[in-house]
Amino acid sequence: MYRKNLRQYLVIAFALLIIISFPKRAQDALRNQFFKPFIPLSRLIPQSRNQKAHLSKNFIPHQNSYKPVYSHSVVAKVIYRNPTNWNSFFWIDQGKNNPHITLNSPVLYQNALVGVVDYVGTKQARVKLVTNSSLTVSVRAMRGKNQYYDLLSHLNALSSYECVQNQSGLFSQLLDLKSKLIGPNESIYLAKGELFGLSQPLWRADGKILLGRGFNCSTKDELSIARELSSGLPTESNAQVSPLILPDDLLITTGFDGVFPAGLAVAKVLTVEPLEEGAYFYTLKAAPVIANFDSLNQVEVILPLNFHQEKVSLLP
Repeated sequence: MYRKNLRQYLVIAFALLIIISFPKRAQDALRNQFFKPFIPLSRLIPQSRNQKAHLSKNFIPHQNSYKPVYSHSVVAKVIYRNPTNWNSFFWIDQGKNNPHITLNSPVLYQNALVGVVDYVGTKQARVKLVTNSSLTVSVRAMRGKNQYYDLLSHLNALSSYECVQNQSGLFSQLLDLKSKLIGPNESIYLAKGELFGLSQPLWRADGKILLGRGFNCSTKDELSIARELSSGLPTESNAQVSPLILPDDLLITTGFDGVFPAGLAVAKVLTVEPLEEGAYFYTLKAAPVIANFDSLNQVEVILPLNFHQEKVSLLP
């Protein structure tokens, strides 16, 4: 009898561990399905007139006042997330009926990259997230002004509340912190490389880590100069020596892939792997600047960088 109960307890514990590993939306769905037979019973419980008036008075409908950053863009609502692909895809409520929705359209939130449209239906489209292992983004490291993009966004949101502004001491401290995070007047642009996700939806802690590879600064462009890999020493100028990549560097899009415009915030560098003997690039781990993709309910969609709409005639 004791062994039988022990086996039952082990099975229940194992099932709970599996459920805990599911995304939050999947956990909520399972919980709702379990309590669904008891919902009609709750409707039979009478509520007093005072209780109903109190509930209706204090209920404030949620409204997302997202303001688009780009002039030629469309704001779309997130309508579905598949629990088995939680950190890989979600669906939006715009499709072929909107001229700004096309294959490879970049999807943004404020000035940060969320993903790219990889399927366009009639009235909906699927977005491949930056945490998807099959999406590769060309990025470069930025250090200096606006390097702490994510923290500045939170501070701006916090300082916009009237209750915070009324507390002069706290408000002045926030402004002082913002001025320190903004840093110097100029930013330097360093190593360039590729960034991609892990796509591990059932273990969400690792699913939001991005991997970087190919980071070097061997060639110059409009923003950066060529530097030696290990020392960061400029090869063709007298500029200051700077390490090619460091933790806390902000990774932004380069615009070299022909899809994403340059300057979109993508991720913050977490760790940089030491150079191996004979290696010609750095590898790293990074975290998206959008800390919680689960909370997004509206996004902004723009046309790809080199997109030119053409009219195609099927007539001879």
